[in-house]
Amino acid sequence: MSGAHDARGLGFGKVLGALSGAAGLAVLGAVVAAQLSPTIARKLPVFPFFDTIARFSTPPAAVVAAALAGVLLLVAAWGLFTRRRFVTWYFPAAGWIGFLVTIAAMWPRERLWGLAEFGLKAAQQSGRISSKATVSDLVRATVPGWVWPALILTIVLWVLLLVAGTVYLRRNRDLYQA
Repeated sequence: MSGAHDARGLGFGKVLGALSGAAGLAVLGAVVAAQLSPTIARKLPVFPFFDTIARFSTPPAAVVAAALAGVLLLVAAWGLFTRRRFVTWYFPAAGWIGFLVTIAAMWPRERLWGLAEFGLKAAQQSGRISSKATVSDLVRATVPGWVWPALILTIVLWVLLLVAGTVYLRRNRDLYQA
């Protein structure tokens, strides 16, 4: 391989490392801010974590999952910047497993749908929502509008980062053997 190809390859690795590190710091920053400020914690959306409802301010599920994701992203960034041998396997494995676990943690299951139905019936009986409303109407009324585009953008960016990083590291693994 030529030196110019090595420099370009390592340059992309540094960008990938910077993106991983920034994402890790952002996740850890959100976790710390939610733990220190009840006001910030109330503004963060509620997510189901393995079919329970949890906020980032509610230990242990949300805090542990988010903090672990942030730490894994920081370790991946460190491995990319310091050209560690483990990063060619670590980044793809940790990234894809973390992504799948996060999607599974956020995916609503039967218990959560049962709670949503219960909430809908209670809101209908109290007159706060129309008797013809559905669970999706309740979700739209409860979840802030900015959450859905932010969630979709986060998932798209995460998948793009994982695909680009995985392809890059598998193609350029010899650059990281130093």
